[in-house]
Amino acid sequence: MRSIEEIVRDDDVNDLTNLGPRRYRVADFEITSRRTIEAFDNLVLDPYCGQGRGALSGGRHRYRRYDDFRMTFRDGRWHCELQPHRPFIQSPRFNRAVGGLPRHLEPLEIDPSPEMDRLFKAFGFDTSREFHAKIHQIRVITSSDIHGVAVVEGPHRDGQEWQIVAVFQRHDIVGGESQFLPNGGGKPFFAQVLQPGQAVCNEDAAMWHNATDIAPAEPGGTGYRDIWIIATNRWEHRRYGDEFEAASLGEGKADWTASRPEESPQVTPLR
Repeated sequence: MRSIEEIVRDDDVNDLTNLGPRRYRVADFEITSRRTIEAFDNLVLDPYCGQGRGALSGGRHRYRRYDDFRMTFRDGRWHCELQPHRPFIQSPRFNRAVGGLPRHLEPLEIDPSPEMDRLFKAFGFDTSREFHAKIHQIRVITSSDIHGVAVVEGPHRDGQEWQIVAVFQRHDIVGGESQFLPNGGGKPFFAQVLQPGQAVCNEDAAMWHNATDIAPAEPGGTGYRDIWIIATNRWEHRRYGDEFEAASLGEGKADWTASRPEESPQVTPLR
């Protein structure tokens, strides 16, 4: 069996997109149907979001669905081929909150093909190649008593080749700024609040990423941010299946108290 190092190979993939020398890009995309937006209202509570920084909300802030797809280009557009539903697993070296834990998440209820076609075209993915896309449909909510934790791990990388964050709705909130940082942490060199119909793609090995927490726009109010997070790899280097899962689980489980002792068991709220 291959090790996680053999599976997660940080090859130079810059020639497979139009991200250019910065290795990230912001682009507009079309939200094609009201059904895509309405599907966010039917997400289910993520039972794993209370780990790490998620302790701020007591695990009440994130709703989610998830599926894996094989992306192929034919007849002028990108097609999504749904793969058998499996648990979502990350190595603890990349996710220090819930790494090494099989996360059993509910599947998507929509066909993501129209928006995925527009996103892959916007970022210039090589149409002669096939790709693996892990699509996470997520709503983060916030209120006077629910902290809108955007990223439970804090600044990190995912162990993928590319990450796409696509924003579908921002409702009565402030915050939610997308950030890129040097590998290992430091001051963000990119920071932008993406609006609905905007997305950002980056090469995961070239930088860490993060997003700031959200809060209600008005005191005592409620709000939410609806996004897709799309972890993308060349199909031949997909992070999917028995071998990848076994290699990830073979590294044990994450221990937040060991990796982030200054944020255990509770981190300081932003406000």
